[in-house]
Amino acid sequence: MPLIDLALVNNVWTLKLSMIQTVGLAVITLFIGTWINKHSKFLQRMCMPAPAVGALPFAFLTAILSYYKILNITFEGSLQTFLMLAFFTTIGLMASLKVLKKGGIFIIFFFLACAVWIVVQNTAGIMIAKALGIEPIIGIMAGSVSMIGGLGTAGAFGPYYEQLLGIPGTASAAVAAATFGMVAGTILGAPVGERIIKMHKVKTPYENPELME
Repeated sequence: MPLIDLALVNNVWTLKLSMIQTVGLAVITLFIGTWINKHSKFLQRMCMPAPAVGALPFAFLTAILSYYKILNITFEGSLQTFLMLAFFTTIGLMASLKVLKKGGIFIIFFFLACAVWIVVQNTAGIMIAKALGIEPIIGIMAGSVSMIGGLGTAGAFGPYYEQLLGIPGTASAAVAAATFGMVAGTILGAPVGERIIKMHKVKTPYENPELME
């Protein structure tokens, strides 16, 4: 197998990255994001995560190259599902009865708010899908499955329902919506969260190391 798999496909140069190259590129974008964050007081103040800072410029670059048919980059995705499951599993392992107990009544309010929001998102998704003349299941995939569930849920349920119902595009819609939600949530959520923390004068773990215990 050549070190660089570059070929002309449909009059467009296509670069195929292997599993190792894909992971290596992801690590490089992470380091770039960390370096940019370290040298940008604005990004630090806005609490922008390093993975997003490094990945967004690369995403825009690949989108421009693909749109103008300069270069298409394809990634080997055999590790995608495994790494997503590992990521969300580690997040789940951070939860405990002790943490839930600290949340108190607010945890119940949060649960109820999520339940209501699931209904709202799915209803809106179905209505928009019908208005656009596409299958309602795609509206659901772009609704709570991706917006509440995230990439892990979208990556699991999207292909399942696409195979079960035989509706093409279901998996792509779910993953695309989840990716958009994650990026938008990162860009909007980080500054808003930083503003709320300062408004209520909440001590963060970096300001109060005792919170890390």
